[in-house]
Amino acid sequence: PGFPRNFIPSFSWGGASGFSTYLPVKAFEAAKVMMARRQVEFTEVDARILEHVFELTKKWRKY
Repeated sequence: PGFPRNFIPSFSWGGASGFSTYLPVKAFEAAKVMMARRQVEFTEVDARILEHVFELTKKWRKY
């Protein structure tokens, strides 16, 4: 047991026992479900934004 570190990079999944990369495809699925609950469509633009954030933040995902 323990606590996760203070900084957790975007697209990281895990906790005190370690992290792994949360792939964009899985993030898209989660975003579609979340947005559907709010009656908002998940668009290609949304997907491109998330892909861009994934690429921008990959330098911090070194587990």
